[in-house]
Amino acid sequence: MRILHGYTRERQGEVEVNVGRRGELYMEPMGVKPEEYPPVEEFFLEPGGVHEAGRVNLIGVVVEKSPVSTFMRRDGQEGRVMRMRLSDLKGGEVTLVLWDDRVEDVGEVEVGTRLKIVEGRARRRVDGRIEVHISKSTWVEVVEEGVEITTLSRRRKIGEIRAGMRDINLLARVVGIGRIRTFERRDGSEGRVASLLLQDDSGSVRLSLWDDDVDLVERVREGDTIYVERAYAREGLGGLSLSLGSGGRVAINPELGETLPMIRRRDVTKIEDLREGMGDVTVEGKVVEEPSLREVTTKRGETVKVASFVIDDGTGEARVSVWRELAEKVEGLPLGVKVRIENCYVRPSYTETKEVTSGTFTKIRIEDET
Repeated sequence: MRILHGYTRERQGEVEVNVGRRGELYMEPMGVKPEEYPPVEEFFLEPGGVHEAGRVNLIGVVVEKSPVSTFMRRDGQEGRVMRMRLSDLKGGEVTLVLWDDRVEDVGEVEVGTRLKIVEGRARRRVDGRIEVHISKSTWVEVVEEGVEITTLSRRRKIGEIRAGMRDINLLARVVGIGRIRTFERRDGSEGRVASLLLQDDSGSVRLSLWDDDVDLVERVREGDTIYVERAYAREGLGGLSLSLGSGGRVAINPELGETLPMIRRRDVTKIEDLREGMGDVTVEGKVVEEPSLREVTTKRGETVKVASFVIDDGTGEARVSVWRELAEKVEGLPLGVKVRIENCYVRPSYTETKEVTSGTFTKIRIEDET
């Protein structure tokens, strides 16, 4: 298309081109070489690529539909709204929001329909998530029907997960199994919690299990493959973690016709590169200050052992604090022994010496005694 004598104006913070009485439009004008222009597909995003508010063009498959909701506007008229999930079937998804008349003409499409959306309006919710609203000016085209949808096609890599995401599916290996803890709820009843450390080729993340789901830790082994469905992610004191949402479930060693790579040895972080707040890091070095043990009482009233010692890796020194059975393991370590501390955390230090502490999944390997 060629436009002559058009003019621009700003509308809702964006520039648009208008064609007035003097303007002219030419479809497929002569002398134009299509190969000099980008293909139409480059102007469309996949659902997983919508990160900013504004106008957006999308292509994706409808994988979920919610019932139509009605509400009363301030002027007394009834409004309608409907949400559906659009997926790229590679793990990326976004919610579409249909209003009033668009509920009828777009909301009728079935799950498994591939849609092309032009001029949707991406908006950021209060919780930070992005939704795409379908307004009167939005053009929606059915591209394909009957697209096959599987839970695997909606799977994410761990490295793609961000706090606030919901309905997360992932396939990963178990690389750490935490102990079961009990706690008292506000109503006086007893609850249970445990965690698994999961890993794929893009990273690692914790999966928190609560109450009846805690039984899973007694059936799973390190190295097992698990498939997690309908989890949600949040940021806590220990970093990013997953929990099972409504309808969430975990399958151990599922037969999915796919094999994950075996657990890789974690990369070692140099002590000089440690920064406060880092989690699930691995450090190693030689013991330069022998462990000292003491007993402390936790906030839960539990008396446990804690050991403290210092290691040096040639780039700097770090004070290491380990708890419970790990404290007993390092008791009596002589100077010069090389140790490897996996899945530890960097805590605030008030001296020049870095400080790391053990967590649920920390392991200590004594590598030599030279």
